[in-house]
Amino acid sequence: MADFFTSDHHFGHKNIIKYCNRPFDSVEDMNHGLMSLWNETVTPEDNVYVIGDVFLCKTKLIRETINKLNGKKILIMGNHDKSPNVMKTLFDEVYYKYNYNLPDGTPVVLQHHPNEERDYLQIHGHVHAGEPMQRNRINVCVDLHDYRPVSLPYIQEAFASQKNLLFEIKTAKELQIMSETIKITEEQFKTFLEVQEEGEFNTLDFRGVEHFLTREEHRAIIKNYEVLKVKYEYHIL
Repeated sequence: MADFFTSDHHFGHKNIIKYCNRPFDSVEDMNHGLMSLWNETVTPEDNVYVIGDVFLCKTKLIRETINKLNGKKILIMGNHDKSPNVMKTLFDEVYYKYNYNLPDGTPVVLQHHPNEERDYLQIHGHVHAGEPMQRNRINVCVDLHDYRPVSLPYIQEAFASQKNLLFEIKTAKELQIMSETIKITEEQFKTFLEVQEEGEFNTLDFRGVEHFLTREEHRAIIKNYEVLKVKYEYHIL
């Protein structure tokens, strides 16, 4: 059993072929093609998290197609989806937002619309163009993934590639908040480091910097040394 993620099939939506330049001759061709690619990728034992906008047509016209899709189907509602009561007749589970944990325990939010103002990890859809990976977000729209669901290992690898960047964003954000209370300039901290490197005093000793720093400034550096060091290295100080 494996987990897969996908979104924005727009089954039954004729105009999406033109809007997104999809390689299908008709809406019937698209419905059949998307279903075939899904079932080539997913087995009946797998879980598929469908992150919105499944179809745009009358429910009765698409019900047979949805029912033929492999796997346990978990829907996270999109802006074009029918009411939850209707979607519950087609999907095993239905949510507006879903909290998912990667195998290492890292939490990820599954939601149809990306939230560009929040730094938590997101798997989303809704956007039919652009790069699949955007900072802390992965877009699983079918138009970006050869019209197939993407696997959990793909998701893990994509997030891992952003690990350092996400750390820097988190660190910068935290240090920006801390800078309001730590009143040390870059020049003062540079002086502290230079005097320390010359071996004139240990970290807790005020001697050696007394001509460059006040005792209060020295205490502030000692108290917040680790934070200031990272801040200095990231050129945020």
